Amino acid sequence: MPKYDFRPSQDRIEYLIFGIFFLIFFFYLLSVVFDKTYPQFIEVLFAFFAGFLGIYLIYAYLNKRSIYLYENHISFKYGFLLQRIEVRNDSILSWAEVAKSNKKAEWNELTILTATKNYSFQSNHYGGYDLLKEIITKDKQQDLDYEDEQKAATNRKVGFILIIIGSILLFFTLKSETNTA
Repeated sequence: MPKYDFRPSQDRIEYLIFGIFFLIFFFYLLSVVFDKTYPQFIEVLFAFFAGFLGIYLIYAYLNKRSIYLYENHISFKYGFLLQRIEVRNDSILSWAEVAKSNKKAEWNELTILTATKNYSFQSNHYGGYDLLKEIITKDKQQDLDYEDEQKAATNRKVGFILIIIGSILLFFTLKSETNTA
């Protein structure tokens, strides 16, 4: 019997509803597109995009992770296919916590580092995150180098995205100038 049970704080039923909607929309678009003698590529592409989005949303709904804390191990149970992963407390080498944010919210991401794999939890997904963090990180060392690496990786991603957006804008600006000349 687990000492503590942490389940996702948000059910996200809208993922399931929109996923089913997009799958129905996908099949409708396919029937309309392939009734034509010469289906257009963009119509087929749009239909498959709707189908992919529907499958992804249903998968995201089904792939919720629950965390069970026992005396000597942590158990992760995923809703999709009932996959269960167990991590022994003595196999946890260290932990790191990185503060993250977007326009609407701020949250912390706790990462448990083991010799073979890293496991992450986000504070906005679990009620009782502080208790979860306190129990898991008890008598474990915090890895400040990992935290710095994660912050640097996030900065690189943002820089890369800004370079891509700038390049696209520059391309369209140069293209429009050559068309007017």
